[in-house]
Formats: sequence, C-alpha cells, structure tokens
Amino acid sequence: MRPLHWPLREPITLDDAISAAISRSPAIRARIAVVEARIARIYETTSGYQPKVTLVYDATRFEQPLGAPFFTSIFGQAALIQAAPFTLSQFEDRFQVTQLLSDGGQTHALVMSRVASARGAFAMLIDAVHRLQYDVRAACISVAESAARLEVARSALDNAKAHLRMARAQYQAGAVARADIVFSRTPVTRARIALTRSLTHLQDAQAHLASLIGSDPGFHLRFDEKSLLLPDPGATLSGVRQMALQRRLDLQARHCEVKASMAALVATRRANSVTIQATASYQFVGYQTREAVPQHPGWSAGIEVTYPLFDGGLTHARIHEQQARVAEARDEANQLARNIDEEAVTAWNALQTARMQVTVCQAEIAQARESVRMARGQYGAGAATNLQVLDAQLSLDQAHRDMVAAHYEVLRAVARILLVTGR
Repeated sequence: MRPLHWPLREPITLDDAISAAISRSPAIRARIAVVEARIARIYETTSGYQPKVTLVYDATRFEQPLGAPFFTSIFGQAALIQAAPFTLSQFEDRFQVTQLLSDGGQTHALVMSRVASARGAFAMLIDAVHRLQYDVRAACISVAESAARLEVARSALDNAKAHLRMARAQYQAGAVARADIVFSRTPVTRARIALTRSLTHLQDAQAHLASLIGSDPGFHLRFDEKSLLLPDPGATLSGVRQMALQRRLDLQARHCEVKASMAALVATRRANSVTIQATASYQFVGYQTREAVPQHPGWSAGIEVTYPLFDGGLTHARIHEQQARVAEARDEANQLARNIDEEAVTAWNALQTARMQVTVCQAEIAQARESVRMARGQYGAGAATNLQVLDAQLSLDQAHRDMVAAHYEVLRAVARILLVTGR
C-alpha cells in the first residue's frame, strides 16, 4: 500500500509534480473505482442474455407411522379400514438450463443505461485529472510567486541598507542631521519584516504543493519559468466560450447521465412486456420404501411465456419516477452549461485585466526607478530630503511587488481558462 507522504531528496520538475500528484491522489483512485464499478454493472446486466445452468439436489422424506384410515366398499357395504404404517423417501437430481429468448427489449435498454453511466463516470475521471493538474500547476505558480516576492524583499532590504549607509556617510560629512540616520533605519526594519513574511509565504506554498503530490514539506521544486508559460487559450471570448461548452468533460458526463436516465425510462416502460424463456432439464428421481428403491431418470423441455396483467400500479409509479429523473438530469445539464459559460467569461475577463495590469506595472516600475535616481542625486547634492528618497524607494519596491503579482496572475488566468475549456 502506498504511503500518504513520501520523501523527496532532490528537486523535482513541474511535470514530476503533476505525475506524482495523479499517481498518489486518493480522489483519483476513488474515481477509478467508480469507473470499475460501473463497468462491472454492464457485465452484470449483459449476463441476462447468457444461459443459466443450475444443478439441483432435493431429498424429501414422508413418514406416517399410525396409518391413515379411509373408507372403502366391501361386498356393497361401506367399511372403515385402518391403513398400514407408511414411509417414503424421495431423492431428485436435476440438471437444468434456462435461456432468455425475449423480454421486450428491457435488458437491452438496461445495458444502454449502464453503458451511458460508465461513460459518464469515465468522463468525470478525466475531469478530475484535469482539475488536479490545474491545482498542482496553480500551487507551483504560488511557489514561484512566493520565491519572486522573496527576491523582491531581499532586494528591498539591500536597497534600504544601502540608503542607510549613504545617510551615515552624509552625516559623517556633515551634510545631513543625525535624524536622517534614524529615519533610514525604519525602512531596514520594515524590509526585514517583509522578508520574514515572504519566507513564511514561500514555506506555506511549498507545504500546500507537498500535500497535493504526497511528499514531505521539506522538498525543493525545480522548474523552468518557461514551463509555466502555457499556450495561448484563444484569440476571442466567443471562441473560449464555444470551446468550453464543447470540451468540458463534466458537461459531457451530465449528458451521459441524461442518456442513462432515458434508457432506464425505456427499460421501465418495457417491464410489462412479454417474457419468453426456454428451459431444458435432465432429472433422476428415486423413491425409497421399505421394500425397494425404484429409479426414474428422464428429461424435460419447455417454453415459458409470461405476461404481467396487473402489478398494483408499481410499473406506472416507476415510470413517473424515472421521468422525473430524466427531467432532473436535463435541468442539471442545462444549469451546468450556464455555469460553464459564466466561468469562461469570468476567466477571460480576469486574463485581460491581468495583462493590462502587467503593462501598467511596467510603466510604474520605469517611473519609480527614475524617481529614485533623481531623489538620490538630489539627496547627494543636498537638494532633497531623506524622506523624499525613502518615499521614492518605497514606491519602487511596491512597483516590483505589483509587477510580480500581475505577472503570476496572468499565469493563473491562463491556467484557469485552460481548465474551463477542458484542456
């Protein structure tokens, strides 16, 4: 039996993480078991077409020790005669073969219902695999984003320390007051706190990814940034919506449920059909009395025709129940189609917003860098205050954090669209 967690001593790639998550996911194994159960139900139903072979052994003993009195006629006069004690044992061996010839198509309709149900279960299995792939990829994106935020925090700490050194040099040169050194220590402290928080977020993201792939939280993830750059999900919103409705496996599973319900309705309606089956048997019957054991072997064959005339309204009630299930399955499929269409629109809008945010952040970073360069130059020349330099540096650090968030939000949006479109 596979352990729930397994150690990883070396860094793994994104593909390795996805493969490990799929092979060790209890949810995927549960879906596989559901598919196997549905397939077994198909074989169970198709067994109705196969002949049934039975071997029967029956032993019966009849004993009447006192003898049963009975009336008879002796020389025209009625007389009561006491019978002698009676003992009889009967032994029967029977080999019987029964073959269903016709049941009005009820078994065929049930087979079609089971096949549609198995197809729906298989579609749900593949959909579960796709969703697990998305979860692992999203977790990897979170790990990469946390690592990038950690680098930004380290860079911010280095910049804060550099500015503190510059303030000390300016103070030693007599260009600024000691208060500038005090003010410059605050960004260093904040940068260290931000660095600690970023490290905690990275550890949390790694722990979440480890729980998905079934490993210990102490592993390292190694993947190329290009592995997260998924293919373009589509050029237009209408194309994404159409693809989502055509390729979503959970929607296909709902349609399979509709077909299964309709086939079950047909089978229910044919429950009152004529059933014809042929029976052939070979039996050996023996009677044992006090005197002898006569033997009577023989064979028999026949055709049995059954037509139900009245079942108390049971079939009628089952038909109404199955019709309600068909309507329920159709409504659920239609509702899921609406939800999928809404998910496609939402994911597309999120992708466009994230892409525009990347463009805005790029311009913001360029402007913040120029502001930091000018503030430092003016501060070195004594034309700017320490607070102006700190504000410019904080703006640049925030711009970098916004850029990291926007960049990985694009990756999340693309992954979400691929999930919505069933890819």
